[in-house]
Amino acid sequence: MFLDFFRIWLRLSLRAYFKRFYWIDKECVPEKGPIIIASNHPSAFLDGFTATVFLKRPVHYITRGDVFKKPWAEKLLRSFRLIPIYRQEEGKENMHKNNDTFRACFDLFEKGGAIIIFSEGICIEEKRLRPLRKGTARMALEAEAKNNWKLGLKIIPTGINYTNPGQYGSEVFVVHDHAMEVCKYQALY
Repeated sequence: MFLDFFRIWLRLSLRAYFKRFYWIDKECVPEKGPIIIASNHPSAFLDGFTATVFLKRPVHYITRGDVFKKPWAEKLLRSFRLIPIYRQEEGKENMHKNNDTFRACFDLFEKGGAIIIFSEGICIEEKRLRPLRKGTARMALEAEAKNNWKLGLKIIPTGINYTNPGQYGSEVFVVHDHAMEVCKYQALY
């Protein structure tokens, strides 16, 4: 109930904040079945909401693990469908926790769920794509392999760009591309 209200509030807020909101090929995001929305990350706070709040399905968000340190923060963040991912930059001692993250994502996919992951692994306000990290591919391939390549997981390449994300009245562009069926990469795996 609260998340539904929050989504409505976010939709209204984003429509009010941006002068124009261009959403290109939204129909490329299936309404059912397991998906990974693999996006760039040009604005730390806005990207997850901008790319997903207008979709007709719930989405879980892969988020920096260091914000989950305190028990109250972890409980709150998980209630908003955030899942921690741990990067080497935040300490190698936490990397083993990614096994739990991947298991949580696999469970979601097996139930037909959706996640968004920022495949660059870092947020820098630039108008270019930075090198992608291996997490998206690893998660997708392991999920399909775990399910004998019959899961039906798809990756939706997504690009987000803003004229100026920190300025009221700027414009935002969200572009989804056609789904990549992960099972087609079985031989390469």
